[in-house]
Amino acid sequence: MIEKTPQRNPTLVGDNALRSDVNQPWEQDNQAWWDWYVTLADNRDQPIGKLQCTDPLPAIELPSDDDIAEELRTPYHLTPIARERFRTNGYIKLRGVLSPGAILRLRQELVQLLSEAFNAVLDGGTTERFLSLEMVWLDNPLMRAFVLSPRLAKIAANLLDVQRVRLYHDNVLSKEPGCGLQQEYPSYGAVDMGDARVRTTAALAALMQEFFDGAQVAIEPAVVSLRAAPDLLAREAAGFFYASFVLLAPAHTQMLRELEALFTAQGLDGRSRFAMPINRLVVQQPS
Repeated sequence: MIEKTPQRNPTLVGDNALRSDVNQPWEQDNQAWWDWYVTLADNRDQPIGKLQCTDPLPAIELPSDDDIAEELRTPYHLTPIARERFRTNGYIKLRGVLSPGAILRLRQELVQLLSEAFNAVLDGGTTERFLSLEMVWLDNPLMRAFVLSPRLAKIAANLLDVQRVRLYHDNVLSKEPGCGLQQEYPSYGAVDMGDARVRTTAALAALMQEFFDGAQVAIEPAVVSLRAAPDLLAREAAGFFYASFVLLAPAHTQMLRELEALFTAQGLDGRSRFAMPINRLVVQQPS
């Protein structure tokens, strides 16, 4: 008989609750992982600051689905100066990529999806939760229009100086007011957080063939490789890991400093490299 050890928190169930860590296959769904993850930020012994209210959203007429579709396929004028700044710095801030109306429609749709999925009241109701949805573009036409937008994809392709780009990962993350500080946890990264429908390459291929009828689907091993100055590379590399979305400002700054120090030590001529293996999904529609 297995003797149950004390739990780190009450959100763990099943075999995950039999040990004090979760260095084992995750039994629950994706959102249950986030609910557990936020409990690692227990900082009840720290002073609680007052939540700050933001300015109200602009009261404007929202565009129709047809208007948004037209905007998302209209090319964005990317100047040579913007491309050069991106090549030099590794990042770029672009203005007017999406209209205020398109952003508000996107926000409205995301709030509705999250509210329905979690029976939550956003915008001042639900607090202290980190809500997450994956693969919503497969079932939601508006989300699909944004995710597969030729306008957005072309911006990325032009900045990277390539012919095409592929979707790496999608996740709707909504950090509600009151989420606290991520604490050190030795088993972080050992948990399967993926969508249950795509945990194997065979399952992903089958899902894509169901969605893109008659298409040829291939899953190829690849490596994401970034080169930049250590400080810029630290910011980009941090975005690949969920911890960077939970840390409060002081801890996030410390993480960036440590990453920058690591890249500086490993760099050459003021530039460093970050590489991460991924699987690349290639879908070829029949002509």
